[in-house]
Amino acid sequence: MNLLLGIDDAFLREVNAAERTGYKIVNFLFIGTTLLSVVANAYFGYLMFRTWWGVAMIAALMGFIQFSILRISLITLMTKPLVEKKSPEVDSSFTTTTKIISRFSEAIRFSSVLRFVFTGLIALSISVPLTILAFHNEAMKEEELFRQQLTHNLSIQMSEISLRATEINEANYPLAIIKFSCSRPGFITLSILFMVLIFSPLVTLARLRYNNSNKYPDLCREAMRKEILIDYQESIEQSQYFLTRNFPDFKTRLEDLSPFADMPFRQQKKGASADRYGSTEEFQQFIRTL
Repeated sequence: MNLLLGIDDAFLREVNAAERTGYKIVNFLFIGTTLLSVVANAYFGYLMFRTWWGVAMIAALMGFIQFSILRISLITLMTKPLVEKKSPEVDSSFTTTTKIISRFSEAIRFSSVLRFVFTGLIALSISVPLTILAFHNEAMKEEELFRQQLTHNLSIQMSEISLRATEINEANYPLAIIKFSCSRPGFITLSILFMVLIFSPLVTLARLRYNNSNKYPDLCREAMRKEILIDYQESIEQSQYFLTRNFPDFKTRLEDLSPFADMPFRQQKKGASADRYGSTEEFQQFIRTL
């Protein structure tokens, strides 16, 4: 089951029981969301075509698209950047509001916004057909009334409408059903409930991801950093061997040419002091000297 979201069992065995349970819950919630997606798209296919092939086609096509997007959203949420730059300390002279805004701006990232938007659109496309399914009998009656109204208008304005009565009677009207269902009492409440269910895997995984006491994302990152470091060292050694063999006068080591001590991650400069961030008073003093 862990393979569904690309979770490594070896790393998962190294974390505590609570974290393992959390990822198990995410798996079950994701499977439940996938089932809801299949049911919702199958019912929408029924509203569109009223044939078994229409139901199967829409359920398979839309279900696969939604499954893939949700899966990518969850997988990318579990990963951490290989290098996380330390944010500068907020000066003590700043107001509390400024500090809160600074921390909030650091937490909100463009990828998180995109993940939320795409998941929200999928949740909406799943929740609407599921909610209509709850009002199926009333929706079918409303569609029949809509069909009868079109037939009545056809008989009155025959010269302005080219459709024949048989074509009207055989047609399906999913948009009319959606419009009618949106006006039903409880539609919004039930739709929001389904949307919460669709968001539940993402929210649960986000709580695991941003909990500093959980270690799985850090274990995955460290494993990737080791693999990258091994590949980098192999490339440097091979390049050094090539230069030594073909250019014997070249005595410089390639590692010495880099200004960074932690290549290839480039976060620690050689022989340079750590960056220091001045206070507000120091900045004002600097302005007065200009």
